[in-house]
Amino acid sequence: MTNNDFVSQINELIRDGNFVLSTTIWSNNDSSYVGEKYPAWLTSIRTYMNNRFSNSASYYLEEITNIGNRTEGGSLMSSVNTVLEILYKFRDQVESEIIKPDLESFPSKSKFKKPKIFISHSSKDIKYIEVFVEMLKKMGLRPEHLFCSSISGYGITFSKNIYDYLFNEFEEHDLYIIYMLSKDFYNSADCLNEMGVTWALKIEYGAILIPPWDFKNVVGAIDKEKISFKLDDTDKRKSKLNDLKNIIINKLGFQNLNESVWEDDKTKFIESVDKIYNENLAVKSANRRIAKDNRIKH
Repeated sequence: MTNNDFVSQINELIRDGNFVLSTTIWSNNDSSYVGEKYPAWLTSIRTYMNNRFSNSASYYLEEITNIGNRTEGGSLMSSVNTVLEILYKFRDQVESEIIKPDLESFPSKSKFKKPKIFISHSSKDIKYIEVFVEMLKKMGLRPEHLFCSSISGYGITFSKNIYDYLFNEFEEHDLYIIYMLSKDFYNSADCLNEMGVTWALKIEYGAILIPPWDFKNVVGAIDKEKISFKLDDTDKRKSKLNDLKNIIINKLGFQNLNESVWEDDKTKFIESVDKIYNENLAVKSANRRIAKDNRIKH
């Protein structure tokens, strides 16, 4: 890569920051609301600097980390602008070659990357994740084909940092990320940071909405055009699961699956999803009744 390539990459981070400014919903006080795009953008910057420039970017990395930690009311808008100012200075020093990238951190263009599927999810959605991964396992996916942190044997090695691990996975594998989007996903700092790393490294991805999450709830660094389907969409989910199956087998280089077996596994997965959804609804309904009874008693 040439020096101009690095400058172009930093310019892309700057464009992403301006996009965050223009699209994040700010409160009436200008800055008390932390939009989902903001932590994803910060993570993309940290990941890029840490893994592409190593110690030569330590000063800027520390400055951005300190600014990024200030999310109390009244400071967020100015923090975004300050981070942008730091990025401009960083870009200028890279352009003038005062700061030089760590070329050894880049994989060789000739290096073959093994394909792998990465499931980005909240552990609170574990029931849906378990049946989804079970379907993938029946397709023939093994630990060398699949990463899912909540499933034994398919997760991260103990004591390793998730972001370093994801970057290393990118170095060694041609990743395809499947986001399992839900309210709990967006309430998870880890999930948003994974989104930021994916954004920074420009990894290919798709997304599935876990009920009752809807398209209108999707924000952050997710391109809504890349959302595959909603798990409770009875009209489209069968065909969309077929599309996802084709993406996965093409990505991993699998031979065509036995279609009759696949149809059976897909049907079982859908039945499991509906069962989980109905059980969750029943629990919520029971909790509402208990809460109502308690209010009446008091």
